[in-house]
Amino acid sequence: MRFLQKYRIILIIGVLLMLCGIAYAADQLYRFRHNDHDALIIGEITHMDETGAKVKVAKGIVSAKNLNENHPKKQLKLSEANIIMPFGYEGFYNEDGSCTVDPCVGDYVLLSLDKDGNNFKVAWGAYKVDSL
Repeated sequence: MRFLQKYRIILIIGVLLMLCGIAYAADQLYRFRHNDHDALIIGEITHMDETGAKVKVAKGIVSAKNLNENHPKKQLKLSEANIIMPFGYEGFYNEDGSCTVDPCVGDYVLLSLDKDGNNFKVAWGAYKVDSL
């Protein structure tokens, strides 16, 4: 009898867990492809100092899909972007969190950017690329 009560409770909890609402998740690739930033650009770093970097934009990438269909983000068309710190490449970190490759002048980069006043900050990552 006691076994049946425990079994019923476990069964009820299991059914309730299965009936919970759907949770949607979005990784960086999904957010890149669905315009969850103000600009997605490929460009070359032309200036770098302790406050940030200046990037000459070679190409702006705009997806046909939006993350939120009811309130789509208007993608900015840029020729140059001033990026404020922190600015580092994704995937180039040691176990302690320190950078192994720092951005420098002449690097080609793929950047997901959000507007921050007159400047931009990295939204969903900065990635070093081989060429434009």
